[in-house]
Amino acid sequence: MNEVNLSPLLLDERLLTILEQVRILSKKQVRNLRSGEQPSRRSGGSMEFLEYRNYQPGDDPRYVDWNVYGRMNRLYIKLFQAEKERPVYILLDSSKSMEFGNPEKLFLARQIAAATSYISLANQDRVGLVTFDHGLREFRLPEKGRRVYLSLVNLLNEVKPDGETDINTVLLDFLTRVNRPSLVIAISDFLDPSGFKQGLKACSYGKHEVVLIQVLDREEVSPKTDGYVRMGDVETGKARSFFIDQRLRDAYTASFNRFITTLRSFCLERGFDYFMVNTDTPVEEVLISLFTKGSIRA
Repeated sequence: MNEVNLSPLLLDERLLTILEQVRILSKKQVRNLRSGEQPSRRSGGSMEFLEYRNYQPGDDPRYVDWNVYGRMNRLYIKLFQAEKERPVYILLDSSKSMEFGNPEKLFLARQIAAATSYISLANQDRVGLVTFDHGLREFRLPEKGRRVYLSLVNLLNEVKPDGETDINTVLLDFLTRVNRPSLVIAISDFLDPSGFKQGLKACSYGKHEVVLIQVLDREEVSPKTDGYVRMGDVETGKARSFFIDQRLRDAYTASFNRFITTLRSFCLERGFDYFMVNTDTPVEEVLISLFTKGSIRA
């Protein structure tokens, strides 16, 4: 897929080369981002019967063929053809809060979305892209192929930050449209006053594989501001004046760290992958970490 031309605003040729190297090296890893359409053998879970094998201790008795047992007095397990492929949905937060940062959080989030699309499509996966703020803005159903990648990159280049965030509403609406278990990669700062638990719980009920990538600016995690300041909510426009000293900074940092810990723990409890990235981290380091160190496999 190297021949696809990208806008330099997202991934240049140097980053594409890094992604290709990561993709090739990661093939040696045990777990892949997706397995493509390679068939596998397992018991149950498909309409297409494959073959029998002898029952082994620990096998699920629901898949024993009791008719065969009645005729032959031997236990056999029915094997089925299983399809491993799940569509990949990339959910990109394009709310106003993603405008914050230097560079802005949305810029890094779009780079991550482009890289994830590139890797997934190169692995013959079907990829869909969803942008959101307080509701779903753009909803592209999963497709595969080079032309799809170019279309997704063009869409990413057009995304502008706007609106307030409502993660719970967005995820619940998304799940009404997506019935098939999918790989759901949500890229956001997750800074939503209404929370995130309801929507993420619903993802686990739908048997989706979920990856959360939290994009933050260093100033949000550990602010350096001093003295009297007037601070505004970029999404609502509401502003307040503060006198910021070391004690207030320490209290804020402790509260923000509790929020991050809560989100991370919530993901761990439900088997979701969680990854936090900062806007001041070189993008090549971010991409290599995402695709080689546990959250997403290429």
